[in-house]
Amino acid sequence: MPTLWQGRLALGDEVIAKRRAMKDVPFAGYPAVALLDDAERDFFDDESSLSIRHLIIELRTKEILDRFGEFSLGEARVIRLRVIKPDGSVVEREHPRGVEDVSLPQLGEDDIVELLTVERDQPAHMGGSFETRTLDDSPTPALSRRYILTFPEGFDEARGLALVALNGLATPPDTAFVDGEGRKRARYVFAAADVPGLTNEPFAPSKVEIAKTAGYAWGVDPALWSRLRGITVELSAQQTAWLKASAQKIAGTGDDVDKLARIFAFVARKIEPAENPDDATAVLASGQGQRTPLFLALLRAAGLDADPVALQLPTQPDPASFDLSSWSTLAVRTRIAGKEHYAIVDGNAVLDRLPPLAKGSKVLDLTLASMRTSNASSSTPTSLIEALPDDVVDDNPVRVQVDLALQEAKPNANAGASAGAEVNGSGNASDAALNGLIVVTIPASKADGARRGVRRATPDQLKNVVERAFASSLPGVSVIDVKTPDLDKSGDPLRIGARVSVPLPLGADGAARFDHLFSEGASGGLGLTSSLASYLQVSDRKAPLLVGADRELLEVQLTLPATAAFVEAPEPLSLVAGPFSLEQKVEIENGKLYWRRAIDKQNARISVDTWPGVRVTLAGLAARSDARLSFVVSRGARGATPSDTSGKRAQL
Repeated sequence: MPTLWQGRLALGDEVIAKRRAMKDVPFAGYPAVALLDDAERDFFDDESSLSIRHLIIELRTKEILDRFGEFSLGEARVIRLRVIKPDGSVVEREHPRGVEDVSLPQLGEDDIVELLTVERDQPAHMGGSFETRTLDDSPTPALSRRYILTFPEGFDEARGLALVALNGLATPPDTAFVDGEGRKRARYVFAAADVPGLTNEPFAPSKVEIAKTAGYAWGVDPALWSRLRGITVELSAQQTAWLKASAQKIAGTGDDVDKLARIFAFVARKIEPAENPDDATAVLASGQGQRTPLFLALLRAAGLDADPVALQLPTQPDPASFDLSSWSTLAVRTRIAGKEHYAIVDGNAVLDRLPPLAKGSKVLDLTLASMRTSNASSSTPTSLIEALPDDVVDDNPVRVQVDLALQEAKPNANAGASAGAEVNGSGNASDAALNGLIVVTIPASKADGARRGVRRATPDQLKNVVERAFASSLPGVSVIDVKTPDLDKSGDPLRIGARVSVPLPLGADGAARFDHLFSEGASGGLGLTSSLASYLQVSDRKAPLLVGADRELLEVQLTLPATAAFVEAPEPLSLVAGPFSLEQKVEIENGKLYWRRAIDKQNARISVDTWPGVRVTLAGLAARSDARLSFVVSRGARGATPSDTSGKRAQL
């Protein structure tokens, strides 16, 4: 057994013996605790490396036992795999090479599993390398969690190695040692002890931005690695004769702006996004795959000046954190007559209507030409990074228009006939009903995914979706029919209009009441925006609150007959809580209620220290957005004709 593994095996024995000698259970109440959680990378002169993982974990609940009962190791080689029972007995498990799955049957509570693996990684093809590991962001607590780096003597100085130590983690000194083959090496050990487990908090930034993070880098920055993604896009966007001919037909005649719009509409409507294939011609032939290379190839084949770019959104991790999700949003920039047009086609397809959270983004050139402007082993030149123009950001809100009129049931002399059925068409008996329209306008920045969903849905499925979305605000709502007049207008906003009826069993006093009117956001269960209350789930945050810019607008018109009157209605408001704001206007005139509510959110990171104060004011906003509405109908005037319902009507 090599000296390296002898030391590791001895360490495992020592850690387990120490745990068995403890009188108190460490981190009681957690389903598992890592007694040792080591990740080690040992580099060699040719820049290849060994990746060593050494995990010793105590299992305490059935859920955790099931997770460890069978798991995959990929291509890693097992050095040790064993189970230590509470009585001290040990079950050694053999693991043949080439078999990825591991099975540990008959695990029991308080068993300790030790897993030691190694994997060989080849040098990076483009030169340079980086890696990071967070030490205190896992839901599983650890008595010891470490990230260990070793290099041949002089390796770090020769390559300009930079150690990464973020968010309060100390940079360790190098320790010289001689390995089992007599070679001098340097070791760096990033360590954290008695690390509590953390729960996932909603709206938290990337863990690498807030957790103690260790790592290394040489000859590379994160922007450079994003530019390597650009090479993949460029290579996949090669043009064949058939693709060129197709591009001419798709682009049609007219100016370049028209051609850009036609090609975008074709890709958004005709190509289903998927991981594979990525080759532009293959995607065009199959009708599915990665859309960015195809979009780029079609634009260039049609004679347009188009290039791949990466966006660094304000909500993405700082590139200095070496997180791979930095610069990860791929887009295509097309220059026409001195103006830049931006399109994203993988995911939610948008052209010059990027979502509000994109405002203030940076743009990185990913063309092959940009790669030739700098050496691949140096940092990315600042000349390749520009600001995203504000005029390509779609600042329009999710808009919900509700136009309802109260109609009372007319007496029906026919035996067995239901007055409620006569009014609302739902077959449910009721004293009255609110009948009218709900129109949801989804801005272009969010409409592409919704379009694909609507195209796949049947009419009955669409009706069910709308009913579920507004059921909490309008209990018992039934949808009579749904229209989507903008379904084929790719790149434009999408309107979903529903003719609805809400049955109203009136109380003995003729009163009707709605207690939670659009409290979960204007679009309710459609999931287009996050309600104000959803940000309040965690009172004592351990991570900052990340807020992405978004807007929603609710416009309600409710008309009562002359026999009815409003008793309670939303009140005018103008409130601000950090990046959140609520503006509400209410008018009641001649039996009509006009209610307009705008909720805006700005890009922001609210620190843990600031959060308690913001949360108090935000809770006030959320409470005020939980609107109540009530009215009373005179019981002596059944079947009266509704008052005039002309005015600010919602229309498709």
